[in-house]
Amino acid sequence: TFNPSFSRNQLLCSLLGIVEEWVSVASFWSGTVLFFAWISVTLFEDDRHINPEHVHVNLGFETFGRGLYTIFVASTTHQFLETFNPSFSQRRSYEFLWFMCLFLSNFLFINLILAMVFETYSNRFERAMKVIYDNRRKGLEKVFDLIATKGEEPEVSLSSFQELLGSYSESAQAPNINSENAEYIFVALGGGQDSGNTLDSEEFHQVSSNIDYHFWTCPKDSPLEKVFPKLYQTKFMKTLK
Repeated sequence: TFNPSFSRNQLLCSLLGIVEEWVSVASFWSGTVLFFAWISVTLFEDDRHINPEHVHVNLGFETFGRGLYTIFVASTTHQFLETFNPSFSQRRSYEFLWFMCLFLSNFLFINLILAMVFETYSNRFERAMKVIYDNRRKGLEKVFDLIATKGEEPEVSLSSFQELLGSYSESAQAPNINSENAEYIFVALGGGQDSGNTLDSEEFHQVSSNIDYHFWTCPKDSPLEKVFPKLYQTKFMKTLK
């Protein structure tokens, strides 16, 4: 059954894990913004020139506070063109400075955030799946000990396997596997005459990992064999088999 409280706890744990990783990335981004704000103010604070567009070259970098705000806006919005254009119009070589600023504070930051979210999700998903499969393995070992014959080499017979699947199929979340299909699975996955019509522990685990699938049978030959037997035996129809 669905447990809303469990789902909320899982979501909360995932968010807390992402926040922990996000703090380290945000620290890198904040340091990058502070560094380029300091560099920019150092370069343009006392520059009173007017560029060819009749705009002050140091527009937005008159003080450290304004420079910090300007770099922040350029790093988080699409207004970096208007922000960097006054200095770029005055001297083209500033493009290298602004390119590094945008690359480190915008492009690289976004990719780090995506990588962080993906890695956090992958790690939590891997741990969750490991817990699920460990619990499943322990459960199968207990089931095998309960239904297997006692002796030096415990084994599960076909009748015990069919009884197990009959009880398992009563669950609303389990596929309905009848006794005939149970026999097919039993023989196909290790319980044939070669192994004495029994399953050892390894074969039982292999069979149990496949019972969650839905099985169905289909006729071996076409209905034409019964309806039109002469047509079915023609050379042309045999080539289609």
